Amino acid sequence: MPRFFSDPASHTPEQKQAIARSEAILADIAAADTILITTPMYNFGIPSALKGWFDQVVRINRTFSYDGKGFGGLVSVKKAYVVVAYGAPGYANDGSFAAADFTAPYLKFILGFIGITDVTIIPVEGTSTDTATLEQIQQAAIAALPVPGTSIAA
Repeated sequence: MPRFFSDPASHTPEQKQAIARSEAILADIAAADTILITTPMYNFGIPSALKGWFDQVVRINRTFSYDGKGFGGLVSVKKAYVVVAYGAPGYANDGSFAAADFTAPYLKFILGFIGITDVTIIPVEGTSTDTATLEQIQQAAIAALPVPGTSIAA
């Protein structure tokens, strides 16, 4: 991805086209004051689609800087809520499987790296259950999300 590191004024039309999706995502982020990310934990980490999204977002001199001594976040979004679905209980809140949860710590780190340090993780555990219990789990997660107008569609 050398086009991510080159001077935008020198980009060819092909390079501009290659980073158009990334630019659109960054424009959406720049217009936001809060970000909501919802994701399952797959094999103790994030799904590849979410990793791909972060690969489009984490860009030097756009969402983070490096001054030769350290990194600094450049994103001005104030807050992020991250809802993480776990198929089984025990991953969140220092549960018996907390050491195997690489999802929440990674997301908190990567968001902080780009400048979003006010991150609330909302764990939704035990989603591999019967429909009635799952609905209760979902409603508890929604109640924990202090975003006005939050709703869920079936």
